[in-house]
Formats: sequence, structure tokens, C-alpha cells
Amino acid sequence: MTATDTLGASASLTYLVTINAAVAITTTTLANGDASSAYSQTINATGGTGSYTFSTTAGTLPAGLTLSTSGVLSGTPTATGIYTFTVTATDALEARPARAMPFRSTRRS
Repeated sequence: MTATDTLGASASLTYLVTINAAVAITTTTLANGDASSAYSQTINATGGTGSYTFSTTAGTLPAGLTLSTSGVLSGTPTATGIYTFTVTATDALEARPARAMPFRSTRRS
């Protein structure tokens, strides 16, 4: 980059710009769960820099399930229903894509 003042004096400096791939949550659907049965599914992401920290940023997880910071949704759902919550994956540079994740809990017949 070169800057020139009104008297014609100029100075230059070279900058290195690194453009990282955007973070994207690649898990698009969750397997249905059965109330009173153990459940576990990993939510995945790609791109960005470093590792990811996963969190729920909107909605409510079904009772009995938790989302670990490594993206594992696990536990035993305690009730039937359809739940929608938003999962966010944050990379080392604080990039934060989010994805709504519908989850259905049913009773086994």
C-alpha cells in the first residue's frame, strides 16, 4: 500500500492478508430419539481456524439432553415432542455460524 501526501511525498508498506475458510456447521439433521432411551449424536463443523466450541444459542434442548462444547448431543430424552434449538460453532478466531437443529423425541411402540 502506498500513501502520498499533498506535497508528493510517499511511503509504502506491504501487508500480508490471510483469508481463512468460513466456519460451517455440516450436520444438517439430527436422528430422532426415543424418550427414555439413551441418545448420542455428534454435530460437525468445517473450515475456520483451530478447534470449535459448540453451544446452544437459541431455543431449548429437550429435557434430559445436553450439548458438550465438543459438539456431542447426548443424554436420555425424558419426554416426547418436537424441539428446535440453534447450535453455534465458534472457532479460534471467534467466527460463529449457527444452524437451527430440529429434534424429535417419540415413544417406542
